[in-house]
Amino acid sequence: MRIKWKELNRGIVLAVVLAAGLTVSVIIQDAKFEKNIPDIENRMEELGQELAESSIGSGEAVRRKQRAFIMNEYVDRKSKVEDTMATIAKGNMLFMANQPSKENGEVKSGEFRSKRIDVYKAGPNGATVELEYEMKVDMIGTPEIMQFGEMMQTEWYFEDVIGEKDVTKKLTAEHSVVVNGTYTVTLEKSDGVWKIATAGGFSDLSVEGKENGGGMGVG
Repeated sequence: MRIKWKELNRGIVLAVVLAAGLTVSVIIQDAKFEKNIPDIENRMEELGQELAESSIGSGEAVRRKQRAFIMNEYVDRKSKVEDTMATIAKGNMLFMANQPSKENGEVKSGEFRSKRIDVYKAGPNGATVELEYEMKVDMIGTPEIMQFGEMMQTEWYFEDVIGEKDVTKKLTAEHSVVVNGTYTVTLEKSDGVWKIATAGGFSDLSVEGKENGGGMGVG
């Protein structure tokens, strides 16, 4: 069988041209994404502050604010991967926010501050954010404080770092705490706005300068 060198060479040239075109396309997409990074960083700061403010108040009024935050700032993922302990999405967050609050107390104020934001491209339309942050919270008693992937039950932390015997003294006391969170957040654009698709990580609560070592990002 004779090899048709002319046709073979034409095929090789075509393959090289296609590969070069694909490489150029990837480079262009990466360059476009790089321009989005400052906007994504600013968006994460905005989401963090909204998150902190969503837990201000007490009772059902807080649950309504938390549900509104989830509905507005989380997006249903295009990929149908099930929620896991490490990856929490909109459906799981809504489930937690639809449960009655298990704790007594009130959040008076919440302030978010990022300590590290690293942004990476995730597929053609997504972004992955590696996030470290702290959330300063003034509160009375032991209210729940929503994080990106959990409802933090603060009473557990008081029991761990203060001692169960002294917890009752804190149920009506006013105090300031600091939440330290480390999360991987995936974002997708919805109507031109970056929104949360999934979040997974852990957080810890510092009570009177003491920490208990952190917890997983689940409610």
